[in-house]
Amino acid sequence: MNLSMLGFFKYGNFLLENFQWLLARIGIIYHPPHLDILLPVGISFYTFHSLSYTLDIYRGVLQPTKSLRDFVLAVSFFPQLVAGPIVRAGDFLPQLVRPPGLRIGQFLWGLLLMTLGLFEKIVLADTMLAGSADRIFGYAGPLVALDSWLGVIAFAGQIFFDFAGYSTCAIGAALCLGFHLKDNFRFPYAAIGFSDFWRRWHISLSTFLRDYLYIPLGGNRVGWTRAAINLVIVMFLGGLWHGAAWTFVVWGLLHGSYLVIEHASRALIGERAWTDNFAVKLLLGLVTYGAVCLAWVFFRASDFTIATRMLRGMFGGHPHGDAILATREMLQIGIVTFLHDACALVAARDQRRNGGDAFAALDCDHCLGPDGVCHHSHSRKQQCLHLLPILSAYFGCRVCSSAKPTEAESVHGGPPLEFERPIPQIPWRGITVVVVLVVIAATLRLGILLPLDWLRTHS
Repeated sequence: MNLSMLGFFKYGNFLLENFQWLLARIGIIYHPPHLDILLPVGISFYTFHSLSYTLDIYRGVLQPTKSLRDFVLAVSFFPQLVAGPIVRAGDFLPQLVRPPGLRIGQFLWGLLLMTLGLFEKIVLADTMLAGSADRIFGYAGPLVALDSWLGVIAFAGQIFFDFAGYSTCAIGAALCLGFHLKDNFRFPYAAIGFSDFWRRWHISLSTFLRDYLYIPLGGNRVGWTRAAINLVIVMFLGGLWHGAAWTFVVWGLLHGSYLVIEHASRALIGERAWTDNFAVKLLLGLVTYGAVCLAWVFFRASDFTIATRMLRGMFGGHPHGDAILATREMLQIGIVTFLHDACALVAARDQRRNGGDAFAALDCDHCLGPDGVCHHSHSRKQQCLHLLPILSAYFGCRVCSSAKPTEAESVHGGPPLEFERPIPQIPWRGITVVVVLVVIAATLRLGILLPLDWLRTHS
């Protein structure tokens, strides 16, 4: 029932148009009635929310709730309803055992995260990157390679800051209301390999597809060929979930192909000492980022004509193409991309230092002893690094990964949830940095960029 409603509202016209096209290929002219279907807001997300409840009960990992109110709230919890993260019933329902209490530290942390998310969405995504990406993908003529690549990189940054910024806002809004939501992004452009990318990008979707589709299909326990087919099926459906268009399907199939190639390479090469070399990892990271950007071309392009023109431009197919990006736009793309990549490299370095936990060194004042040193042996210098992930749209300053709240501190008054952490002290330094960045961004926009646009228009 859940999937049928999603299929009708989201894919009804898409399926009908393709059915009409197939009939035309065999000489049958069919003019179906136009279905003026109004897509309900957030249908993809609350369909998955309710689906997780049904499937978890079927699998025996969740007990049915006796409260209709709790079920409706779990399905329609508004902060993440439009753009995620996808919240499973098993993660949300235990938090409704008792009414959440209002804690000033938790409330202020939620406001901080909402401010950071809005900064990423409004300043970085919409102001700094979206205009350049729209100009490049909306240009009807051929483009030189530099502009083509910069346009794709701009869109890669735009969709990250847009999506991760909204997820941060949702996590912050939920925190203000007394609920904990899981992280949805963890420096995806710092990924080394495509499996690593999907452990970092839209985590709630990738884990949903893994647990409810990939593993039931057999996962990687059914032989290499079947596992490769399973990966392609999962990513095909993942692409189609993002939108009812063949460009999204190609995007998903590209990522499925990437995963198959990566698994095949690992099977052939195995664990070699040289693969742990920093230069090799850096090269693999750049290859991963480049391949992800190539896939973003199909995600952003409205049709295959635009996607083909963009790809030809990126690989030098238009040596005499047009250069339409202004120097200011190139600088904006370069600065934002550099700052994000710097944050990502810091996170990758800390991940290597802390045995695979990218957040183990991102400690808060909550963990500091009287001497100013974290109880988990991280220095005060490392403790200050939490300001960088905050600016890259993740869950901001965190306590050590080994810290857990007490049952009294837990949102539901029982054993703490797997992803639940104690609320640290109010990070005044973080709030100060956010305020300063917002003021700088407003100054740049109102004091420099708008006059430049006016001069360019009236010159």
